[in-house]
Amino acid sequence: MGFNRTKYEAMRKKKRVEEIIHKFYEDDNNSRCAAGKKECITRKKIKKQKRYLLDSLKNLHQKFHNTSLMEIGYNYFCKLRPFWVVVPKLTDRDTCACVIHENINLKLGALKNANVLDFATYQTALETICCYRYSEKCLARTRQDCSLKILPYKEFDNSKDMAVKQWKHSKELIKDIKTKQDRYVTKYKKEICNSKPRDLVMQLEESDLIIINESLNVVFKL
Repeated sequence: MGFNRTKYEAMRKKKRVEEIIHKFYEDDNNSRCAAGKKECITRKKIKKQKRYLLDSLKNLHQKFHNTSLMEIGYNYFCKLRPFWVVVPKLTDRDTCACVIHENINLKLGALKNANVLDFATYQTALETICCYRYSEKCLARTRQDCSLKILPYKEFDNSKDMAVKQWKHSKELIKDIKTKQDRYVTKYKKEICNSKPRDLVMQLEESDLIIINESLNVVFKL
């Protein structure tokens, strides 16, 4: 058989697309390298250090479209995610900030269930109070168009308590299997607590500063 230039060019283009998307996923603005040296993942005899996504796949797909001239469907974008770039679980998260984000989502979810808000993620909260959540001026709250934006709370009855789930940590004494010695470990457990809607709203207003400042630090390495 002779040389098939059309097939060769198609394969070359496909490989180039994969390289661009891999580079996007591995960008420090979109994922972070696992802190532990043992946090590796192996597939087909290829060993890689894990990287944890800093945002949802849907938001990253939207960001890719906003920052690239390439048109890639969501399913194909997800399919091309490198196997070592993973969606973080709470057990993978080694900073208090990650637990804070998860608790913010749980508070937003409780308010959504109570029909006080229409969304349940801190990413959507950022998009609501910022013109563009990857803009330095928006995140720094210096852009005139969105500096005064607030979360769109609906009217609510503050006389009724709301059940809110929250991750809380505590130290637990265990016996180390290897050393046979007692040692303390930090464990996270999801607990249910009651809160007034207004108290929850006030807590979220304080949380706004946390998620904005951290997003600013992640995106612009401040």
